[in-house]
Amino acid sequence: MRRITLGSMLVAVAATAAATPPAAPGPTVGSKLSPVTFSDPEWHPRQFPDGTLPLLIQYEDKNAGEQNKHANKLFGAFTDHPANHGKFEFVPVADVGDYNWWPAKKYVLDNIRATCEREKVTVWIDWKGEARKVWGLTKGKSVILLLDGEGSVRFVSEGPLSEAQLKTLEAQLIGLGLSR
Repeated sequence: MRRITLGSMLVAVAATAAATPPAAPGPTVGSKLSPVTFSDPEWHPRQFPDGTLPLLIQYEDKNAGEQNKHANKLFGAFTDHPANHGKFEFVPVADVGDYNWWPAKKYVLDNIRATCEREKVTVWIDWKGEARKVWGLTKGKSVILLLDGEGSVRFVSEGPLSEAQLKTLEAQLIGLGLSR
């Protein structure tokens, strides 16, 4: 019988850690995001960013849903303004990687479809938590990203937005030619 020592266990853990790729660094202002594919509740895929319009992305998992509820008033001021239609896109994304199994998928889809109907918005679905991995986002944090039409990050925040961050985001949206 082979005897396992603490030293051999530490060597095994260190080797495993060295073989595990580091998490991607989070997005920074001025960086470009690699494209990630989400699906709508009817399973139609779409890649974001796609380089067509500026995007205001709100990326959340089940633990982050309440963190930026106070920001929805600001988002609505821009999304509901008729002068902004066709100038940018609001992209709410649900990170449901923890529920990518049957029968949980059915309940997730039912819930998201109800939200889409109630809020009159398409909620995009990240079934595998791909954006979190590719973009380097923190699990359990509400992430707000503002991208210009070329896909460059103009604003990024993880966690609850402060009043100062809300003002900065508002200024960035206005800087993209949007009306409040």
